Amino acid sequence: MNNPNSSWWLNRMRAAGSLADLREAMHFIAQRIGFRYFVFRGRYPQLLNEQREVRLDNFPGSWLDHCSQGAPDTGRDPMHHRAMQEATPLLWRDWMAHYPDHFAEARRFGLVTGVTHPVHGPLGDRSSISFIKGVGGIQAEREISATLSECQLIGCYAHQAVARVVESRFPSEYSDSRPVVSTPSLTARERECLSWAATGMTAAQVAATLALSEATIIYHLAKARRKLSASNSRHAVSKAISLKLIAPE
Repeated sequence: MNNPNSSWWLNRMRAAGSLADLREAMHFIAQRIGFRYFVFRGRYPQLLNEQREVRLDNFPGSWLDHCSQGAPDTGRDPMHHRAMQEATPLLWRDWMAHYPDHFAEARRFGLVTGVTHPVHGPLGDRSSISFIKGVGGIQAEREISATLSECQLIGCYAHQAVARVVESRFPSEYSDSRPVVSTPSLTARERECLSWAATGMTAAQVAATLALSEATIIYHLAKARRKLSASNSRHAVSKAISLKLIAPE
């Protein structure tokens, strides 16, 4: 792929000024090149404490909720962990026999097949980006193979773009390797969903109250749980109240 062909997605990445912007850019790029979903996971020890990971994805809320509930062999993301040991793209079709339970569960939620690209930076920084299709079959695998080089290049630029945003967001961490404790940033919708959940409402009841779909509520609650490192919604509500992100009822 030459540079003129890449300018449309490269410009989208360069224009992103936050991780939320990058997520939206990656969502657009993934769908533009023929994939339904993507997930980026990266660690930047030169910028952040080693234990902190940057993650961006457009997964369905039902899958995030399923993983957050501790479903076996799903939250671990075996393809990301394999990518950290590899240097070349990992076609999911070649690894399905190695992780049958994970892929069987993923297919139930529309994550059928795809490819995971590893990126290893010069300072111990590393990431993986997976591009995922919602359908399988011979044609889908051909389309994945045809986009391998473009996806790998996108992965490299995504790795660099995330590093740029992280460095600008956490400038003090660039020169200080000590962990920095910061309050998670929840969106207004995530805080709203948590506030209703704090009253004891189920996702379906919150959906009816806000005139949204239950899947949308589940998605926002799952994102809030992940940001708060909470094991379930009750835990997330408790942490959000303690951090003064929402007010107790």
